[in-house]
Formats: sequence, structure tokens, C-alpha cells
Amino acid sequence: MKQSNRLADELSPYLLQHAHNPVDWFPWGPEAIKKAVSEDKPIFLSIGYSACHWCHVMERESFENPAIAQVLNQYYVPVKVDREERPDLDDIYMDAVQLISGGGGWPMSVFLDTQLRPFFGGTYFPPENKHGRKGFLEILNDLADIWKTDRQRIESATIDVFRGISQEMPKNGPMDKTAIENIEQHACDAHATGFDPVYGGFGSAPKFPPSLPMLLMLGYEKKFNNDKYKHIITRTLDAMASGGIHDHVGGGFCRYAVDERWLVPHFEKMLYDNALLAKVYLEAYRLYQNKSWRQVALDTLEYVLRDMTDSRHAFYSAQDADTDGREGVFYLWSYDEIKQILKSDADQFIHHFNIKQKGNFISGESYHDGLNILHSDRPETPENIRKMLTTLFKHRSQRSKPTVDDKVIVSWNGMMISALATATDVTGQNRWIQAAEKAADFIVTDMFRDGQLYRIYRAKTVKQEAMLEDWALFGNACLDLFTVNAAEKWLKFAETMAMNILERFEVDGIFYLTEADADHIIFRKQSLWDSVIPSGASAATLLFHRLANVQNNSEWHRRVQTILQAHARILLRAPGSMSVMAGVAGALA
Repeated sequence: MKQSNRLADELSPYLLQHAHNPVDWFPWGPEAIKKAVSEDKPIFLSIGYSACHWCHVMERESFENPAIAQVLNQYYVPVKVDREERPDLDDIYMDAVQLISGGGGWPMSVFLDTQLRPFFGGTYFPPENKHGRKGFLEILNDLADIWKTDRQRIESATIDVFRGISQEMPKNGPMDKTAIENIEQHACDAHATGFDPVYGGFGSAPKFPPSLPMLLMLGYEKKFNNDKYKHIITRTLDAMASGGIHDHVGGGFCRYAVDERWLVPHFEKMLYDNALLAKVYLEAYRLYQNKSWRQVALDTLEYVLRDMTDSRHAFYSAQDADTDGREGVFYLWSYDEIKQILKSDADQFIHHFNIKQKGNFISGESYHDGLNILHSDRPETPENIRKMLTTLFKHRSQRSKPTVDDKVIVSWNGMMISALATATDVTGQNRWIQAAEKAADFIVTDMFRDGQLYRIYRAKTVKQEAMLEDWALFGNACLDLFTVNAAEKWLKFAETMAMNILERFEVDGIFYLTEADADHIIFRKQSLWDSVIPSGASAATLLFHRLANVQNNSEWHRRVQTILQAHARILLRAPGSMSVMAGVAGALA
């Protein structure tokens, strides 16, 4: 039996994945920091998440490697963090890695001094030198030597990096009415400049589902009743729905595509992506009445209710990219397999989904040779093809399934609750709102205790006081429930969330990721930019704006004005980076 390290006592499935590494891992906290100070050792901070393919690769190559583990244990204090538990740490140190290396991603590998200041970092490192790039083992030895012999060099690096990541955006104002009126369109236009007219989406590879830009453009189209961005919305939604990033068999979407065509995904499925994409496709259907989009949305929600819901009706955070150490094999098919399963119907299916006898999925991994990913040249799926997909689903269900990260995250659940409420609002089907209310009831019963909201639930245990995004996104979810079923309790909970945000996270219109007394962080970081999900600041602004309208409350309206003025310079300079807040500004015009 393998020896366990300290992570064996943790709640996070990601940390538990590393509980039997030979690395002497610490969780983030006072024990690790005390050891670093008392023994005068740098901290090696590794941040990732359970569904991350490259996190698994680095674990197999490096963290299971006895030689590398020996160096880590001898010269460093190794610390593991689940980015989904601690997005505040992830945000701070990702800024550092991007500043140091020019890029970011996971696994994130950061080297800290005893004051928790970063001095070197990157993402995935191969174990040995490769293609002219230093391997992890050499990096560890080099940095350990510098720590011993040239501490001034470390100090200079920490000062430079800390200065770069800790500069807060200044507040600016006032912003005149004309500027406020134009921000929404400026944000839409900013996104539109990066539109890929051939394959849809924005920019080049890799491509991530652009849920927030799509929602912004849909809101603009609905408000002005025009088709200015319809071609962007249509091409993007059709391309994602027909591409390999979409699970045609079981519903739902993978996190991103490594190519510009949406063909080759990294196969992890995240709750937040599927929540936001379901909402995008539903709102697009509501506006344009494209029935295929409605089906994509409902298939996505079915996937979450079937595969990502626990016995208490809350929603799990993620499904792994790998199955038995091989990425994506759960979702791929051989030509002969399709022929054998579908028999006389196979040729039509093969043509519809571009299946090749030698395989269409090229990754560089030998275990993918001869396999196919389903992708189509048209977004609509005829009924007879859907029946064949049902047959394939039954066969796929017999395969070894990807692992599910079964922790419950409040903010991500909030987005799924909102998507389910939208589904009932759009379709009139009550089953969606019933699922949404059960999840919301679980959060207020089990994760909101004595006035404190907790971010994480797993194994009958809550962990980590909620952060701004949790209060704000769950507050918006409560308002979505109220909008659909008019139950006053959800309006009261939405207001409770909003009042707590003001008390805990807001200062003169500026929002912070964490509360003022958050432990063991090098500085209190502002919440600014939307990423794949709305920033806490954007979600809070939207919540206040919606409460102002629902309650006809001038005080909430004044709060929104204060927030927009406080973010004036950044909204005017980069409205596309704050899509949700830009949408609020547009709604006020």
C-alpha cells in the first residue's frame, strides 16, 4: 500500500489525487508557511484542478518520480492548491506566472519566498530537458542553488514581480451619460473585431466557448431589435454545436478546442461552461427561434441532471478529460465500431459525422490512432440521426467513464440554477425550474450557515468561506427563480446576498475577491475582469441593477451608478473585458 501524505485528509478530489505521491505535499495554510520560515526554504506552489489533463501528465511524470520528489522534499516546502477551492490564490499567482513567463494555464507551478511572494513560475514543465527547454528537475536544482548562494537575486525578482501584480486599478469618474450609453456597443464591437468568419468564435486556436460575449450581443440585439451581430452569433453557435467540442452522444460541451475549427477538444467538461452555454443557446432560441439551438440547450441540461447531479440535487463541478489515463477515449469511436453497432444505418451516420476508416482524430497520442470524433458540416441533427445517437449512448454507457469531481461550488451552481430557470421561462416546462429550486434549497439549507455562505461542499462537509463570485452569482440565481415562479423567499435571499456583498467586499464602488480578513494572501486583490465566467464585480453589479428594477429601489440604482463611475476608465478603455458590466451600463441608457 502506498504511503499517504498530508493531502489524504483534504476534502478536494484534486488534492486527494495527489495524496499518495512521494512528494511531501502540504495544503495551503499556516503549517506550510511556518515550515518555510523556520527552515528558510522556498515554497513550491502547484495549482491545478481535478479534470485537467496536463495536471495528470505532470503528476505521472514528475510528482510520482522519486528523484524529483526527493529534490522537492529536501529543498522546498511543496504546497498543492485546488484552484476551484481557492480562486483568489489562483488569480494572484496566475498574474505572476503571466508576468514571468508571458503565458498561463494549468498546472500552474510557482516558486515563492517565505513571505509568499513569487519569484519564478510557469505552467507544465517536462521532467527532463527537452527541445532546448529546461526540465523540471534542472529548474528545481538551479533555483535551490540560487536560493542558497544568491539570495539578493531572489529578493530582486520578488520585488519586481510583486510590484507588477499588486498594482490596483485606480478609481475614475465621473462618466457622462453619453459614455455610459455607448459602452455596451463598444464592448460588442470590441469582441466583433476578433470574430473568425470561417469557423466562428473569436481569435485563433485554442478556442474557448465565448459565452459572455454571446450573451452581451444577444442582449444588444434584443434591446435594439436589429441584426447587427446576428451573423456572429449564428456562425459561432452553429460551429460549436456541430463541432467536436460538443458531445453529440451524451450532451454538453468540453472546456475548449485546441484547433480553430472546434474539432479537437480537451475533453474535460466543466459545470460553468455547460451552465453558461445552455443559457446562451436558450436566449438565442428565444430571440431567433432556431429549434436546433433549443435542442442543444436542453440536451446540455439533461447531461448535467443525469451525470453531474448528486443525491442532494446540487451539481458537481467537473468531469475529467481522461479515462484510465487516456485522454478523451470515452468519447471516440472507430469506424468498425460504428458499422457494427448501427449496421444498415451506419453509412448515413458515417457521412453525417465525417467518420473515416483510418480515423479523423489526430493528437500525437498512439492510443488515438484509428479513432474518430463526431463532428458535422451542418448544425441540425435530423431525427433519424438522433435515434442513432441514442443507440450509441447505450453502448457508450458500458465503457469505463471519466471521473467526476463531486464537490459542489456555490458560484457554479448559481449559474446552473439560472440556466435551468431560463429553460422553464423559455419552454414552459416545469421540470427545469423544479431541479433549479432543489439545488437552491440545498445551498440555503446546507451551505448558508449562521449568516455565512460557504463556497465548497463535499462529503457532508462545508469548506472555505464564500468569495465575492459565490454571493453574487447565487444572488442572481435567486432572482432568476423569483422571476419564473414569483416565490418571495427567493427575492429575499437575493437581497440577503446583495447586502452581504456590500458589507464584505465593496468599498466606494470597488469590489474585492475576498473579505478583508482573508488568511494567508499577499494582498487583497480587486475583482475586475470577466473570464470564462463573470467576475464577482460584474455579477454583483448585475445583481444590484436587477434588484433596483424588481424592487423599484433608488438606493440600488445609486449603487450601480457609483460602481460604473468607479470603473469608468477601465470600462471606456477595455469594455470587452467586462462584458457583463458593459451590459448593465447599456441597460441604464
